[in-house]
Amino acid sequence: ISVPNSNITVVNGEVNAPKLSTLALYVSSVNNVPYVAPTLAQWYKTTDQAIGTGATFITFNTATSWSDTSLITNPGGSNFTVQRNGIYQVEFSYTSVASNAVWTNLYKQASINIDRGGDQVVLIDGVSIPAAQNYGRVFSGTLELQSNDIVRCRISQTLTSGSNNILGAVGYDYNTTFTWTLIKPL
Repeated sequence: ISVPNSNITVVNGEVNAPKLSTLALYVSSVNNVPYVAPTLAQWYKTTDQAIGTGATFITFNTATSWSDTSLITNPGGSNFTVQRNGIYQVEFSYTSVASNAVWTNLYKQASINIDRGGDQVVLIDGVSIPAAQNYGRVFSGTLELQSNDIVRCRISQTLTSGSNNILGAVGYDYNTTFTWTLIKPL
């Protein structure tokens, strides 16, 4: 493989170039089948979100600079809309700060909800957390998403009083994210 108008070539997986300090190469092959880097995006919160008893959809308002935001869009808020059919890996990661929350029911449930017309697919993560303890969770799943599916991240809990916070970004630590990777277009 050669890159037009340059002295760069790729022979048997070896890159030959005069200087690579400012060049990013994403071309590779296995058994002469070109490899294309996966398309992905990561959204995060910039502010904390208080949640109480019941089910709360988590809002996201910023995408990382390297994200491709065209295949699953989010105008800001909790609804992500799928624009292209495919097999995707989705991941929800969050940090919960106990704040003034008091709970006697220790079970906490997080989910990634996919609404397709009247049908719903739900990926669920459940955990038992001692009262008034900060915690973080991350879980993922791989599934087929179709154009116009709505994807939302949700946390369900029962509190005796108060509320806890789902943590927003602090410096380079995003704390609460929704990430997707297109594995295979359909």
